[in-house]
Amino acid sequence: MSDTTNTFTRQPIFGDVVWSETLTAQDVTANGASSEKPVIRFKASADWWVSIGRDPDPTQDPRILIQAGVIEDIGCKPGDFIAGIPA
Repeated sequence: MSDTTNTFTRQPIFGDVVWSETLTAQDVTANGASSEKPVIRFKASADWWVSIGRDPDPTQDPRILIQAGVIEDIGCKPGDFIAGIPA
């Protein structure tokens, strides 16, 4: 039986978690996405606008609304960064 409350453990579909970070407002991740087909898992404590890319800007489209308490898995490209701001 897997523990679905711990989002930082091994995920059966995706494999090992490579790294994790906590973002603050107007922050950009220190690391870019790795691997050939990376997937980013988000879990926000409040609603956040999130942007993914080489130079992400969460104040403009394209961006994604991550709702508080909802886990979102989003595919991206190797080397992409993440930035977010409160909604």
